[in-house]
Amino acid sequence: MNILAECFPGPKEYYLTNPTDVVRDNGKNEWKYKREFTIPLEQSLEAHINGTSNKGVVLPPLVWNEEKQIYECIWGAIDIDGEIYKDDKFKKSILKKIQDTPFCVCFSKSKGLHLYIRFTDWVDAEKVLEILKSYLHKFGLPEDTECFPKQSKNVKMGNGIMFPFMKGY
Repeated sequence: MNILAECFPGPKEYYLTNPTDVVRDNGKNEWKYKREFTIPLEQSLEAHINGTSNKGVVLPPLVWNEEKQIYECIWGAIDIDGEIYKDDKFKKSILKKIQDTPFCVCFSKSKGLHLYIRFTDWVDAEKVLEILKSYLHKFGLPEDTECFPKQSKNVKMGNGIMFPFMKGY
């Protein structure tokens, strides 16, 4: 199970989320998020994958580099959801477009797409955001498509994206 933690290193703190009975206007269930301080990430990932918990792991890609005094990432993601994620033809076109790119694709909990990219070394978070946003146009995605990291500075802990492979979702 540590392979996910190795592939997606992030801060020591992360979020756990679980579905509620509230359904949004877009038909998706509302999820409740809670910042996690005490449970080791590997333990939460184990429960996320094997279904021993109904809580999913949401990890921000930002890690503070004390020496450089900047936020860095070794991975990032593009979250394709909203009205677009309901269009199977559009999703297939995205799958074709990413074939010759460094992205890996997974379904999101709402059956949208998460496009993950992993770098060989830690990269300034501002540069990661620039890279992700440059791919939005290449993939034919709206400019307001969510990219993670969402922030690159002036945050205690950035927004996170739900890990793939949560059992039952």
